[in-house]
Amino acid sequence: MKIRRFCKADYNLDILSMVDMMLLLLIFFMLTSSFLPLVSLEINLPRLAKASSPLPPSPLILILTREGKVKWGNNEYGVDEIVGKLLLSFGDSLDKKEILLEVDRDARVEDMVRLIDFLKNEGVKKIKIMAISSP
Repeated sequence: MKIRRFCKADYNLDILSMVDMMLLLLIFFMLTSSFLPLVSLEINLPRLAKASSPLPPSPLILILTREGKVKWGNNEYGVDEIVGKLLLSFGDSLDKKEILLEVDRDARVEDMVRLIDFLKNEGVKKIKIMAISSP
């Protein structure tokens, strides 16, 4: 009696098609998703009669609220604290940063002047104040 031996077949998994499908799904979800706005804090910006220069490519955005707090990223700091936090994050390169300052219309001028003064004392040369241009 003859005994046959069966060899296991070599199975080759071709993952190239799976990678193609994953890339297609990734592109689909990236194109159809909606992204959150840059900042979700509601502030009343003052209005200007004429718009000035355009925004810099990648400014450091600080938001001064009517309560006198400075919002940077997802955190809120006092006017006195923010410069220390910026120095810890950027070190000596803080003086090369361009800062975009969004000030609430109802914020105190004293807080804004103190914040600008603290930034200028640390060597920041470029500070822009954001406003809404009137149509």
